[in-house]
Amino acid sequence: MTRYRTSLVQERSTEVNRLQKTLEGANLTPGNVATDIMGLSGRQMLAALISGEPDAAAIAQVAQGRLRDKLPALERSLVGRVGPHQRFLLAQQPAHIDFLDAAISDVRAEIAERVRTFAWVASPRPPIWPRGRGCARGTTRARASAGAARRGKTARGYARP
Repeated sequence: MTRYRTSLVQERSTEVNRLQKTLEGANLTPGNVATDIMGLSGRQMLAALISGEPDAAAIAQVAQGRLRDKLPALERSLVGRVGPHQRFLLAQQPAHIDFLDAAISDVRAEIAERVRTFAWVASPRPPIWPRGRGCARGTTRARASAGAARRGKTARGYARP
């Protein structure tokens, strides 16, 4: 299952790269300015591009958070020509990424459930401390026996007959 999750994560990153390649094909490079093109601002900009908004300044105005500090660079990165085939791809690719996100989430939940059923295996056991002053089991018994013999008792503490 973990290998399947890994392949889903790799497929998701491949699809995000494919989305950025589609944007670059239209001479749009928001990935150079925005850290995460699939974040909230990035998705809103993609929605504006898909709807056919021609004005780069209007598209850049949907930016939120720290991305608003980079508005001039963002506007420059959004100047380009988006053709109908690119709009179609830009509509399909985020949907596929969302599907992969849901699949990754489902697999992670299943892995967590499977691991939870085996939690007893991984739970720490109480340590087994040796009796006496020695650190190894044989040494402890030998020392305990020697000490008991001096006191006139057996190793278990009973009096010798």
